[in-house]
Amino acid sequence: MKMTSKIPRLLPFLVLGLIPPPLLIAAETNVALYKPTSGDTTAGFPTSHGNDGSTLTYTQASNPQPAPNNPFWMIDLEGIHNLTRVELVDRIGCCAPNRLNGAVIRFFDAGEDQVGDPLTVGGLADNNPAETATLTWNNGGAGWTGVAYARIDGVSPDFQFSEFRAFAEDGSTPGDTTNIALNRPVTASGALWPNFPVSYIVDGDPNTFTHPNASTGTQGFTYQIDLGAITKLDRIVVRGRGDGCCPERLTNYRVALVKAAGGAVVWSANMRTDGSNPGVGGADTVRAANGTGTFSGRYVRVINLASGGHQPQVAEVEVYPAAPPVITSFTTSAGNITAGGNPALPVEATLSWAA
Repeated sequence: MKMTSKIPRLLPFLVLGLIPPPLLIAAETNVALYKPTSGDTTAGFPTSHGNDGSTLTYTQASNPQPAPNNPFWMIDLEGIHNLTRVELVDRIGCCAPNRLNGAVIRFFDAGEDQVGDPLTVGGLADNNPAETATLTWNNGGAGWTGVAYARIDGVSPDFQFSEFRAFAEDGSTPGDTTNIALNRPVTASGALWPNFPVSYIVDGDPNTFTHPNASTGTQGFTYQIDLGAITKLDRIVVRGRGDGCCPERLTNYRVALVKAAGGAVVWSANMRTDGSNPGVGGADTVRAANGTGTFSGRYVRVINLASGGHQPQVAEVEVYPAAPPVITSFTTSAGNITAGGNPALPVEATLSWAA
């Protein structure tokens, strides 16, 4: 996209020719965050915990089979990325012997051909403390080009880890990884289970949750988060309860956006209308394409469409803004302008930039 703007004679003498392009540089972004995952798990420790942005959670398998049926974890990066580095975080504080050592990380392109050499995990301590729990690789500074998928194969029957991160310079900016719903004002349309306040769904802790007190008649029950300003969004993440109980309570619900209190809905998406659920501790990532309307608003609503007891049960609602454009070039039609003191110079200049 190319844009222009005219600068009038506001200053007696203005130097414009010294502005270097580009003004913004592509930032390194964790492209693995919240992407779809699959693999072996045990109850209460879903594969989605392996890229949920929290080292307080972890994913764990329960699979004693040897290769090629060994426990594994796999992620779809939903695009082709040139990775600069990857990080793998061990489960913090447990266990002995270490359950991640010996695991192998592989990268694959869109055709599922392997990219680069495998990475082998090793040297992690038993009952690993946070200070030594993170391993980092960058392929000797070369990174990995054209990666669409990553897979981790474990050797322990209880193969586990806390977080996988994959970084790429994809033109994203740090702003799109900031959860703007965190600790924002939030309301519920009805009574909640005692001692489970509605603030739990924006407290940043996936281990807390809330749900309606009612055991029937919950259709239309609504949580509403005030973001404080109308914001163009990238995605909304709705997380389910993670302690092993009742994943069926997060099903058949609507996510909606409103620009003004009490105003009309400007975007909405109906989720899980087939009666499915994201699983224990699982999450639904909701994007503009999942619904209809303008994916921008001040108020985010999660609305129950069914009537089952204690629905919707939610651990966290996270909201991430759309990244601003990255300016890649910036030029002017004149280096110097004047307010009239030098007849050899123009009195205005046009700024042009591409994003």
